[in-house]
Amino acid sequence: MTTSSHYRPRVIFGPQAKAYLLLSPSLLILCFLGISVFLLLIYSFFTYSPGGGMIAQFTFENYTRLFGKRIYWQVIFNTVLFSVVTTGLALLLGYPLAYYFKKLSPIKRAIGFLFLTIPLWTSVIVRTYGWVIILGRRGMINILLEQIGFGPIPLDIFPGFWAVVVALLEITLPIMVLPIYTSLTSLDPGIEESSLVLGAGPLQTFRRVIFPLTLPGVFAGVILTFVLVLSAYVTPVILGSTRDLVLPVVIENQVTNAYNIPFASALAVVMLVLMSIVIFAFRRFIRLDQLFGS
Repeated sequence: MTTSSHYRPRVIFGPQAKAYLLLSPSLLILCFLGISVFLLLIYSFFTYSPGGGMIAQFTFENYTRLFGKRIYWQVIFNTVLFSVVTTGLALLLGYPLAYYFKKLSPIKRAIGFLFLTIPLWTSVIVRTYGWVIILGRRGMINILLEQIGFGPIPLDIFPGFWAVVVALLEITLPIMVLPIYTSLTSLDPGIEESSLVLGAGPLQTFRRVIFPLTLPGVFAGVILTFVLVLSAYVTPVILGSTRDLVLPVVIENQVTNAYNIPFASALAVVMLVLMSIVIFAFRRFIRLDQLFGS
C-alpha cells in the first residue's frame, strides 16, 4: 500500500467564488437599497386613501399636486437654496483652512484637525439646540453685542434662514475641508516651487497651478456637503421658521401627520433626483476613490 507524502486538500471554492463571497455583504446591502428606491418610486404613483393608507391604483395625482402648487415649488427652492448657500460658504471657508493646515507642522496640524472635528463627536440635536442658546434673542451673541454697545437686540436671525445656514455650516465644514486637504497633500511640492521659480507670484501660482490641480478634492467636498445639507431635517426644524420649509420636513409631516405615504414618496423621489443631478454633474470630474479621500 502506497501513500502520497504530499496531501492536497480538495478545493471547494475557487478564487472567483471567494471574491464573490467577500462581496456578498456589500451586494446584499445594495440589493436592499435598490429595492427600497424601487418601492419608493412605485408608491409615489399609488392613490392616497382618505384617513391614511394607500391603494395600489396608478395615478399621477401626487406629482400633479407637487408641481401644480406654488407652495411646493417654494419648498424645493428653499431646499436647493439652503444647499447652495451652505456649500458655497463651506467652500469659501474650507479651502483656505485646508491650505493653512497643509502648511502647519504635524503636531499643530493634528491639534487643528482635532478642534475641527470635535463637533462631529456630539449629536446633531445637541449641537442644534446649542445654536438656539447662542443665536436666540437673549442668546450669548446678543448679550455680548449689547454689552459692547450695539443695542438691545442687534442680531435677530433666529428662527430663520441664516440661523439654519450657520448651524449647517458648522456641521459640514469638516466634510468640506478633509477632501480638499487630501488633494493638497497629494500634490508634488516641487510643482509650487517650480511655478515660483519661473516667475509666477503666489496668487498666480495658486490660481493657475494649485487650485486647478485640487479640483477633484473641491468637487468631492461640494458633493458631500450639498447632499448632506439637502437631506438635513433636524436643523431646519429647530432653527428654521415656517417660511423656511424644506423637503425633508414636509416629507416627515406627510408621513406622521397626514399619513399620505404616496405623496411623501413623490417628494422623496424629487429629493433623490436633485441629489442625482448634483452627483452626475460632477461625475466627469471626480473618481469614486477621490470622493472618499483615498
